[in-house]
Amino acid sequence: MAANLESFNNTPTDSTSTPSTLISEVNQTREQQSSSGSKMSDYLSAAETKVKDVFGSLQITGDKASDDITGPSLDQARAAADSAKNKEVSGPAAHSTDAASTSLGEGAKAMTAADATKAAGDIEDSLYWYKADDYGRIDRVLKGLKPEEIKQIDENFKKDHDGKGIEETLEKRWKDHPEELATVKELLHPKEAPPAAKPEETPDQIKEKESKALDSIKHDPDVQAKHDEMAKRAKETMKDPELTKFLGNMDKLEEREAKVQQQYEKEYEAKGMSPDQAAKEAEKKAHSEIKDTYTNVEKLLEHNPKAKVNDKDRVELAEQVMKHAADPSTISQGDYGTCAAAVVESRTFTKDPASASKLITEVATTGQYTRPGKEPIVLDKESLKKQGNSTLKESDGKDNKRDFASQLFEVTAINVGLEQRNAMSNPPGHLKYEQHAKNADHITHPEDVGERLIDTATGKTKIEVGLTNDEIAYATKEISPSSAEGATLIDGVALAQLDKKVVDLEFIVHGINGGKPVDTNDPDWARKAHEAVAGKEGLAPKDKESINKEIDELDKQTKLDKQGNILHVGNEQEMKDALAKLKHDGKLPVIVAVDANNEPFWTDGGGGAAGGAGGGHVVTITDYDPKTGVAKMENQWAQNADHDITAKQLFEATRDPKYEIKDLQNEVAQAKAAGHRDYVKEYELLRLEKDQNLITDAEFDKQFTQQTIDRFKDFKAGKMNQDEFVTGTNEGVTMLGMMEHSKKPAEVRRAAAIKAAVAAAVKAA
Repeated sequence: MAANLESFNNTPTDSTSTPSTLISEVNQTREQQSSSGSKMSDYLSAAETKVKDVFGSLQITGDKASDDITGPSLDQARAAADSAKNKEVSGPAAHSTDAASTSLGEGAKAMTAADATKAAGDIEDSLYWYKADDYGRIDRVLKGLKPEEIKQIDENFKKDHDGKGIEETLEKRWKDHPEELATVKELLHPKEAPPAAKPEETPDQIKEKESKALDSIKHDPDVQAKHDEMAKRAKETMKDPELTKFLGNMDKLEEREAKVQQQYEKEYEAKGMSPDQAAKEAEKKAHSEIKDTYTNVEKLLEHNPKAKVNDKDRVELAEQVMKHAADPSTISQGDYGTCAAAVVESRTFTKDPASASKLITEVATTGQYTRPGKEPIVLDKESLKKQGNSTLKESDGKDNKRDFASQLFEVTAINVGLEQRNAMSNPPGHLKYEQHAKNADHITHPEDVGERLIDTATGKTKIEVGLTNDEIAYATKEISPSSAEGATLIDGVALAQLDKKVVDLEFIVHGINGGKPVDTNDPDWARKAHEAVAGKEGLAPKDKESINKEIDELDKQTKLDKQGNILHVGNEQEMKDALAKLKHDGKLPVIVAVDANNEPFWTDGGGGAAGGAGGGHVVTITDYDPKTGVAKMENQWAQNADHDITAKQLFEATRDPKYEIKDLQNEVAQAKAAGHRDYVKEYELLRLEKDQNLITDAEFDKQFTQQTIDRFKDFKAGKMNQDEFVTGTNEGVTMLGMMEHSKKPAEVRRAAAIKAAVAAAVKAA
């Protein structure tokens, strides 16, 4: 029987490689999941590469695998793949972007039989076994069609699906994706055109609504009673200039909530409320957030000899909490690898300051954080003391310091995230995060800022910590359930997709269950998969054990994905669409997972010098303009790292850096061909090539030196303006500075040699 396979690429593979070797190496890279910022690109990159190296990235397009590849021989699998169609995928894109699969109904002529056949084929081609179905492509096929045209397509679809139509097929297949299913059902049953959307509000109209919202806050007797009570308590416990700042931040909180009220309104409308009802609920929500925040902060100012944090430090906490509630952009992770927790803190203070202030107040007074039905998160004595950055005064001038309020929030949030990891481990884990004093020997151990990840069962300790994207989403929802409905985090990759590839390839190569891929849409798929492995004759116990572990991992990741808190995007357009929808539905801010080795984060982080920089990182997108494609970003490294970023830059930053190299090579070549070199991109390409070990130190030094000299000559010759020259200089200086400050003698000598060579060439010129 001929195999129905497609090869993603023609990468040569080692015929001696085995599935067990692959799984072993994949499991080793899985240890990298907890990088500081939660991005799993290191794991995904290594595992994806290994899948391709060992299996040639096989893709099943039929229902059955060939009898020819049911044995352990990978050569047979390759032979079957070579005889099939080739399909290349560049980068980690999760969805198809086939521009040809557009609607036949929008401005098109009457549908022909050939059109209906093609449309049915497009829908069939959008259903995958190895990754998420291409929901968007199916939507585009059906959009704007008339009932009779949909009927034509459905009849063609039934021919290849045992008489089952599109709706019946997708109801079973997408039962865990209700939103996507609902969208397709609407397209399959077109109604009369809806009334025109509300015209976009002008800036003046928005200001008028904000003014009315603020006026409502100022004239709400309950809000003002809490305001006056809070101000009275502050005057009893604070002195200027802190008192004046505190009272000013109270006013700023009320002004900010008047603006956020418009987001609440959009959110309620997106849930199906009428505009009038949404406006009333949004007003109620905004007023409640203010009142509850005041109540929580006031508890910090009460005299409480039993509190875990003393009265003096709690007054300071009250000042910091009010500052963050008034302006969440003041939140920083400082010198610590806690960006995963800092984005949760930033998002919570923005959308739900009442929950953020409640957490800090409860921890400061009782030493623990409680939620209904859950074990309390209990902080250790060291974490309840001001450590490191939090001992600094505001006047010290350090831009990226983490204050005491953020220390308490972030330590707690990390432990909430670890709660999920512990629960999903087999056997259950006992990990706990603590913040201790910075290592006194900061010369020998500059990386030890006092962070401790402790296995309380074994006593083993690490000095670094991080959360996976799933754990960040979990912590976000646990701390602020009311603001975390739907997607709270955007990522460019889906771990479950990769895990499914590995499991399916194991089944193919070992002939488990006839070589059929697993169907994760079946709620009982994991049990069936384990039974298939157990019943496979001739499979070594060691291989059964490793395959069962991968099934468990896929089961876990599939369940996490179905929680719906993470949105995976596969290209620039999907990033734009995601941000636009979140903006429209009042769901911003959203957390975005990036790789800090990509620009602009590599430069923002001083070439890896920022807390937690140089790998997985997460940032907060607070606003987005669909017309310009530009978003406003808060980066918890420091306030000077906050800036605008395009959707294109943001998507590219979610990718593994190795995928950027090819794009940069093309862009650099095009710029050279046009006679106007882009030295910033040339520097970035050079850095990434060195990071990926594609060039040697000597090649890097030679090219860096020559590029710097060429850049100076082009500037002198008038081929670039002052701004271009300065931008290129900044990029080069950052790269060279990292070598000079690496504390590695060889790196320092190389930097000195580059500087000397450039200086000599410039002088000669």
